[in-house]
Amino acid sequence: NRALFGLSVEDGKAFVRVMNFGPAADVSIAVYAYTEDGEELADVKRLSLNANEGGSLSFDVPQAAYYNAELREKDALSLDDARWFVPASATSYTGALAGSDSVFLDAALALRKDIRVLRASEEELSRLTADLYIRSGETLSFSRLAEGDQAISALPAVEGPCSVTNEGYELTEGLSFQNTSIKSVTPLMGGRALLYAGGYSVLSQTTDSVALGFDIHDSNLPLQYEFPLLIGRILGAMLPENGRGVPDGYCGQALNIVLPRDASAALLTLPDGEVVTVPDAALQNGEFPFAGTDRPGLYTLRVSEEKGETVTRFCMSVPEEESDVRHAAQARQAAGSGSRGSGSRELSQILLWCFLALLLIEWGLSRFVV
Repeated sequence: NRALFGLSVEDGKAFVRVMNFGPAADVSIAVYAYTEDGEELADVKRLSLNANEGGSLSFDVPQAAYYNAELREKDALSLDDARWFVPASATSYTGALAGSDSVFLDAALALRKDIRVLRASEEELSRLTADLYIRSGETLSFSRLAEGDQAISALPAVEGPCSVTNEGYELTEGLSFQNTSIKSVTPLMGGRALLYAGGYSVLSQTTDSVALGFDIHDSNLPLQYEFPLLIGRILGAMLPENGRGVPDGYCGQALNIVLPRDASAALLTLPDGEVVTVPDAALQNGEFPFAGTDRPGLYTLRVSEEKGETVTRFCMSVPEEESDVRHAAQARQAAGSGSRGSGSRELSQILLWCFLALLLIEWGLSRFVV
């Protein structure tokens, strides 16, 4: 069996990795580039593979929406003879920022090169069209909603100082906040509480928003290493980096596909052309648990939103250990040998009992004659 173990594309070059689980062989590899309008054969090359060894090739390819590499010779397992690659999209976002200035916040936001931050007044903020609305003041909030998230409300400020307790959810997992102190907190109500200070919720998350319940100028958090990491995670939750909403994986892997909050319909097309309709409950929850990834190849998710239809593609591949059919052959050979040995033992036992029966009969006849 021969298997494609990798396909990647970078700067107009496609790199293909092949593994040979058998005797020496020459193989043909074809690479295709697919635009939104159709496919284009990029190139076909030959590669000589030694027994039980791998090899690699590079191809010049045009810019495309996705790519496919195929082994043209038939072998023991056809499912691993193809690989797909979907490049990360060049998605860029716009963030609108209002409120007090902070060089630490500006520096943390600048770490995301795909987000362009516009400065605005509070009055201008709600009139701007942006992907994320950031408000810095007595609280620091990040929201996809121009008017802010009404599900999170702020209570009157409480004087500190207060230390921070981490609940250990996804946004804050692995961050200690041990040396963080807050002079004054603005307790938050609503959403899921991720951090507490003085017994009050000071970091809360909903589907559309994340809010910090204190003025970052009244805390040493911006001086801690946790601050840029926390802001990066918040931005990642609000605006997925590189526009890749669904990661590639291996067949049989369960996925949790995140859907846009304004999605009205969604269809998932499987590699064999079967179309799965995303249930209404998943659209409302913003998450679609999907376990039907047993087929290798390209999966295409089409989502209807207010701004139109968006298309997301991802790939599932055969796990590499399943391509090594040598282990399966050895197991079958061992099983066959075991079966033959078991059959031989059973036959020997039958012949032994027959021999004993004949001896008893002969002994009985001899006594009768006497």
